[in-house]
Amino acid sequence: MTLEISKTDTPPLEQHLNTAAAAIQRLYSAKCSPLSIPKGLSTGFYVLDLFTQGLIPGQITVIASRHSAAKTTLAMNIVEHVALNQGVPVGVFSLALCGAQWVQRLLSSRSQVSPQHINNGYMDKDDIARLNAANNDLKVSKIFIEDPAELGLQELRDSATRLIQEHSVGLIVIDHLDLMGATWKTGENREREIYEISSGIKSVSEEFKIPILVLADHQLNFSNWALSPPIARFADVVYLLELKETPFTSPAGEVEVSTKENSREVVERFAATVTVVKNRNGLLGEAPLVFLSEIARFESC
Repeated sequence: MTLEISKTDTPPLEQHLNTAAAAIQRLYSAKCSPLSIPKGLSTGFYVLDLFTQGLIPGQITVIASRHSAAKTTLAMNIVEHVALNQGVPVGVFSLALCGAQWVQRLLSSRSQVSPQHINNGYMDKDDIARLNAANNDLKVSKIFIEDPAELGLQELRDSATRLIQEHSVGLIVIDHLDLMGATWKTGENREREIYEISSGIKSVSEEFKIPILVLADHQLNFSNWALSPPIARFADVVYLLELKETPFTSPAGEVEVSTKENSREVVERFAATVTVVKNRNGLLGEAPLVFLSEIARFESC
């Protein structure tokens, strides 16, 4: 009796070497061009893309910070860049905000009109013009926002399947992990549930070969982040977002402010840092950003 061994199940080493060599050649040819570095979707922030090679299909990227530290704003900026600048449809599962709130924040960020001015109606003609322009930009983008009252793994899988099949969604955002599937309330049971949710999100990402961006409130920190909840175990990339209390200063030590286009309004700029503390794709390090608090927007330094 002769035992047949399939020659197709496990590819030979040569095949992997050819794939790796081709990837290295592409990077060499790019010669650090900002437009060529990501092998996934660009985040819109050059240093982050340089560290992580972008948002890669089949992988999970986590934005973690303390509560109310603008991680939703950072995610929105990434969604805007992916959808409008790269033309890739994005699916957003918003558990922290209703869909209308997400859209209003997108409009504010895109138009650079303060949310406070929008809410109290204190806007001039330039503000209205910028809002109209942002509205027109977002109308043609393919951003699909769902705000379910509850989101479990089966609902996530079903909705992801529909968004991918019907709209060719190329990025999924979950805002945020802590509000998913809270069927167990406290203690070990909730920790176990987070483990199962994290594992399930990873399987969805791998099954559909799509990057998933997850927001989390867990207290990941620079000294013991690896001891944090299970999402860190399944994440391929972990960003720690930290906002500074001091205004952003130029290399000359001067406090910098921004004046919005066609407006006399001055916007304070604050320093922020995104530290890549886990990265299956290679580099770790800090990416300095600038946070425009008045209009809730991040920019590269």
